[in-house]
Amino acid sequence: MKTSQGSGSELTIGKGVTMAKFFIALMVLLANASLLPAATVSLKGTVKNSTGSGVAGVTVTLAKATDISATTDAQGAFSLSGTTGTGVSRLLLSEKHHFQVTLAGNKLVISPAFENINGSVEIFSNNGRRTVTIPFSGDRAGTQTLNLPELVSGLNIIRVTIGKETITQTLVCLGNSNRYLRNNGIHPSASGSFTPAKQAAAAAVDTLVASKSGYTSQKVPIDSYEREGIAIIMQEEVTGEMPLVYDKEHTGADCPKPPLPAYSALSSIKYTPDPFEWSDKTKGRIKTRAEWRCRRAEIVEEIMKYETGQKPPKPEKFEATLSGNTINITCGVGSNTIKLSATISRPSGAPSGPIPAIINPGSLTDVFTKRGIAKINFSFESQLTGAAMSGGYNQGNFYKLYPQTDAGYMIRWAWGVSRVIDALQALPAANIDTKRIAVSGCSYMGKFALYSGTFDERIALTIPHESGGGGTISWRYSDMLETRDKTEVENLKHAQGAAWYSNALREFANTPDKLPFDQDELMALCAPRALFCIESSMIARMGAEAARLDAIAVRKIYAALGVEDRIGVTEANVNHCTWASSYTADLEAFVDKFLLGKTNVNTNILRSKFTSVDTTTWIPWTAPTLQ
Repeated sequence: MKTSQGSGSELTIGKGVTMAKFFIALMVLLANASLLPAATVSLKGTVKNSTGSGVAGVTVTLAKATDISATTDAQGAFSLSGTTGTGVSRLLLSEKHHFQVTLAGNKLVISPAFENINGSVEIFSNNGRRTVTIPFSGDRAGTQTLNLPELVSGLNIIRVTIGKETITQTLVCLGNSNRYLRNNGIHPSASGSFTPAKQAAAAAVDTLVASKSGYTSQKVPIDSYEREGIAIIMQEEVTGEMPLVYDKEHTGADCPKPPLPAYSALSSIKYTPDPFEWSDKTKGRIKTRAEWRCRRAEIVEEIMKYETGQKPPKPEKFEATLSGNTINITCGVGSNTIKLSATISRPSGAPSGPIPAIINPGSLTDVFTKRGIAKINFSFESQLTGAAMSGGYNQGNFYKLYPQTDAGYMIRWAWGVSRVIDALQALPAANIDTKRIAVSGCSYMGKFALYSGTFDERIALTIPHESGGGGTISWRYSDMLETRDKTEVENLKHAQGAAWYSNALREFANTPDKLPFDQDELMALCAPRALFCIESSMIARMGAEAARLDAIAVRKIYAALGVEDRIGVTEANVNHCTWASSYTADLEAFVDKFLLGKTNVNTNILRSKFTSVDTTTWIPWTAPTLQ
């Protein structure tokens, strides 16, 4: 939501009515508000989830008249009607409104029942002078928040206008940290203190209670039994342990898009950005595990905007067939069509039914074949982009389908892996357990493996091996490493050659601090699925010390989600892409636990010789306790 502030004119209550007379009259009304013998109920609104989508099957009930209830339809709409035994007169609000205004600490919360909101907030002091004007605009459904400035203590009037509708309320300030918003004036409790808005509203009139299995019940105070446009936002619950894998490529595809400023509008963040903070910083940090789905979706959008380019979803035309051990895939967009293929190799003695599989295992083959896990070979370079090291943006099959693409090679290859998984889901005859798929690779293929696993939530285990810059090492920390050690590190200065990333990343070559994320957030896109990283401390260019920083940051994210055992790192002092014997047992533990389902396996692995990394400075945030 975009806002600005100003000051100016006087608040006019009515001809011949001074502010003093207005408040005297207001207090008299409050003191004499009386119960009515009955109230006709006519309440209409919509229940939406945290993404702004309607929620069907929600039971909406009046707290004081439980016999009046309704169930939301497919769009989340509800309508309550009937007669209650007791009603309360409504003060100030004489119109029906399509939005609600409440207060949460120092934030004004506006809950519209529609999108494309444009309006203003005006605040008047008790002498009638307008002290603040905050115009705002936004195009997302769901709750919007505005930070309020410091206000004069005592009585203020706040007026919120959206389109042709206006809500006027009393804002009581007892110092800048204690504020109470009232639809119908000041409401003192028995102790003489002011009652917070939600409690007071519920006591004065009634409360709508929205409940559905899988969601946290929501209570919404109402100021009248006759209203339309009531907006109720419900949060999904996450009970028990978070899933090991999902059946969708991107579970947060329906989440609201985050703000994505131009490079020139990005602010500097010196150290690792807070991964739990919403992109719209006025919303604060996520508070529940359920909210990780949409926070993860925000990170996806930021990485595609500033680093990789866009990863398209499954194309509109898609066909998969199986010929022996070869998967044949046809993808089409408009009049353009391309063909892809992958081969399946089942280990001897493997059961005939669905078994786990790894895509492009490389040097890890033995660990998997000994455990009866299939190998899937997918030649992503030749089929999608041509040569990895010297290719341009405007070549290859991916470009044929998406000629306007801004995608770098990493995301193009990851797109290809997703199409292979689409085919496996469509071909049960392939006998691959699509809930137990891994992907791996070393060096630039390690980056490929990481982007494949982070951007597709159907991959259960992601194994990047010495992925270096653009992979598991922090852009910010690796920039510092090169300056400190006077040794080249794969940082943003050296990510400008082959078209591995989008052109947008080139803007950050000398300003990694302007990226709104860092690579720990790329890695965290795997969460809560399993991620096992393999590093070498021998080659300074590969930035294992920067990888250590990211590993600790990502471990904090996994821990907050309650799945700390699903992130592991092993490290050895060996040449680039050379297998160390010490890697084997660590990898076997992750394979056994997350592909074979063994529970008595220790995956609490976080090995590195760089134990003196200053994480206090470089990770300035703490992980919240997510409900």
